[in-house]
Amino acid sequence: MVRIKNTLSDEEYVHMGVPQGTVRGPPLFVTNISFLFDLPIGDREASHLDDTVFVFGANDWQGPGYWGLMNPQWNMCSKGRRQSPINVEPDKLLFDPYLNSINIDKHKVSGTLHNTGQSLVFRVDKDAKHLVNISGGPLAYRYQFEEIYIHYGIENRLGSEHQIYGYTFPAEIQLYGFNKELYHNMSEAQHKPQGIVGISLMVQIGDTPNPELRIVTSVFHKVKFKGEY
Repeated sequence: MVRIKNTLSDEEYVHMGVPQGTVRGPPLFVTNISFLFDLPIGDREASHLDDTVFVFGANDWQGPGYWGLMNPQWNMCSKGRRQSPINVEPDKLLFDPYLNSINIDKHKVSGTLHNTGQSLVFRVDKDAKHLVNISGGPLAYRYQFEEIYIHYGIENRLGSEHQIYGYTFPAEIQLYGFNKELYHNMSEAQHKPQGIVGISLMVQIGDTPNPELRIVTSVFHKVKFKGEY
């Protein structure tokens, strides 16, 4: 949106980059160019002041699939086995006949919805009377539910962080909890072994509203901008 004196332009979504002349333009430009020369981008980069786009093909030798081989500091790009986001390919998964169901306590909790500028996050109140535990499945410990991250996009077809068979869902809900048997809180657990559990729920658009999900989505209009609670 552009303002000239007392006249405002129509509101338009920015799908990529930063509009020229914005307040954030100069600092983003400086941040942007500070690492451009370290990236193996060749001629696959298009840049216009503070707007930069990188495009890679599925088998591009300059793409993310090869970054772990180009720089020793990026070796986890090729060695990592627990990276996120991922594309789940069900036909390559191994069936575990002994895997039990995930158990989540059915307690009502209160919390705060926060716009981080990247996603909407629901955090359970610290003084909540009832704690929600996550256990079972492949988990060897009990995890205390702490946060929900909600990912969605401007377009319905591009919202989820992860994919299944290359398909991106309209939205994704991620539940996070910390290992309450080994650690005291999320901050302590997040960098420790077996510290955090994450459960992703893929969201499809249907004709029938989900009343439980609606409890959260009904207040989205109150946190339109970064930093709002």
